[in-house]
Amino acid sequence: MPPRHWNWLAEQSRSANATLRLLVEEASRDRDGRYRMARAKEVCYLFMRDMAGDRPHFEEAVRALFANDAFKLRELTAHWPAHIQEGIGATMDFQWPTRVTEEHL
Repeated sequence: MPPRHWNWLAEQSRSANATLRLLVEEASRDRDGRYRMARAKEVCYLFMRDMAGDRPHFEEAVRALFANDAFKLRELTAHWPAHIQEGIGATMDFQWPTRVTEEHL
């Protein structure tokens, strides 16, 4: 662990062990879905890499994935085979956006 992490742990009101246990408990509950979403993105990226790493716009699509830009991701993967698009949607557990908002014009 980097020194800054040890320093942060030392500044906590609880022992390092108790603080780490608390952080693990909080992460395992994942109330806001942050860890679940991060894991889904990792799995989706691996799927995209293996299935479409040589496809046009792959790098841009990965950037859109990690930027949470489903509209851009859909646009960039529109010419990829349907089974790859379906796999991305299934991995991320979302429906592809069907309309463009002003934000994405």
